[in-house]
Amino acid sequence: MFPGIAFLFSYYALMSWLGWINTYQALTFTYLLFTLPLSVWLIRGFIDSIPPDFEEQAMIDGCSRIGAIFRIILPIIKSGIASVFIYGFATCWVEYAQPLTLWTTKKTLPVMLATLLMGEYQIDWRILFAACIFMSIPTIIIYYILQMYMKQALAGIKM
Repeated sequence: MFPGIAFLFSYYALMSWLGWINTYQALTFTYLLFTLPLSVWLIRGFIDSIPPDFEEQAMIDGCSRIGAIFRIILPIIKSGIASVFIYGFATCWVEYAQPLTLWTTKKTLPVMLATLLMGEYQIDWRILFAACIFMSIPTIIIYYILQMYMKQALAGIKM
């Protein structure tokens, strides 16, 4: 419910207390805190749409509970997993405030674009827009690869 920027000072205090400033652990931890709640909520919707009879029938046919999950449940929710993966990747890929604060020596692509292309008094908009298009290419490629699963996910949404 709150934007991530509202927790920036507390994240910084926690990461400095843990000694994680300028480490990959700090960025990974904050990205998990951002994306995990909505990801769990989204994937729960996919799992709740599966009738429990499927798992029971698989166990009657001789599957263990783990076998039923891997053979029945996961193939059914693979479109949901693809959707959640694209959401998490796109959210973390364009994040600006957390890497700017938690990494002072290293730079992610959005921070690097902002610091290199914006001068003191002017911004070279042509290069900035070209760099933004270049930065969106990995997300487009991942979406193109997972496009089939996304269509299945959107077709399965009940209104």
